[in-house]
Amino acid sequence: MTTPPAAPPFGALKPTPAASLFLGLARRTGQGRASALLRSLCYRLAGGRSGGPFDLTVFSGQSVRLHPSGNLCEKRVFTSDRHWDVPERRLIDRAAREASGAFHFVDVGANVGLYSLHARSAAAAAGLPLRAVAIEPQPEMLRRLRFNIDASGAGDEIKVCPWAVTGVPQTVRIDAEAGNFGTGRIVEHGGGSTVEVAGRPLVDALDEAGLDRIDVLKMDIEGAEFPALEAFFAAAPRTRWPRYVIIEAGKGSLDQPAIALCRDRGYVVEGRGRLNALLALGQTAQPG
Repeated sequence: MTTPPAAPPFGALKPTPAASLFLGLARRTGQGRASALLRSLCYRLAGGRSGGPFDLTVFSGQSVRLHPSGNLCEKRVFTSDRHWDVPERRLIDRAAREASGAFHFVDVGANVGLYSLHARSAAAAAGLPLRAVAIEPQPEMLRRLRFNIDASGAGDEIKVCPWAVTGVPQTVRIDAEAGNFGTGRIVEHGGGSTVEVAGRPLVDALDEAGLDRIDVLKMDIEGAEFPALEAFFAAAPRTRWPRYVIIEAGKGSLDQPAIALCRDRGYVVEGRGRLNALLALGQTAQPG
């Protein structure tokens, strides 16, 4: 087997001065359709369609290598980290300010680590250490995740679990949507694009990381949220339940099994982002 060439160190793939100019302009845009169209233009002019990758500093000091042409979250953060998933990031910031001792963040379906690294920035802003778990099974996303954690110097703060979260230990197949490499989902059958990975319950990740509680749980595993959460709530004591949950919901109704499961456990929907629902454990149901 041929050993793949080592990736160049972070900083070797910085955007050109012209690209940096367009990215700076995109970051200064406001809200609304006109601003979104301007950011789309800046994305193209900055070379986002070239395939990349690009080395950038985002979220107040986190170092990432982004591949914007084939992964939606990387595209959006490359164009402007300030405009990416704003309600979700505000919730993380709030939870970090409310945390005590250390900020505990669990990222299920971590992709390339953008949520985990924003959590690191939020913890630093709150003056707290971060204890996080980033769970990602896709080999290519896992490679990018580990690179970004190492580039940011976050290896002692973010534990990586290289497996899928499932209800019971098992081997599963995952496949990704064409054109958006970060949408790996569990499938029963698949062709040449599928890979077999280990599946393990969420409590295993908490045990490996030594987390006795969760301040924020972010879960985006393309429709497999319900069995993962059902097993977690059945196995974990209430003291381990997250105070806040960010869960993939799409753009439609929130009448979904995973969200209904959380509501049955005492969570209330506080809001929603572009594709996620934001839940908080009700005051009468707070663990502890």
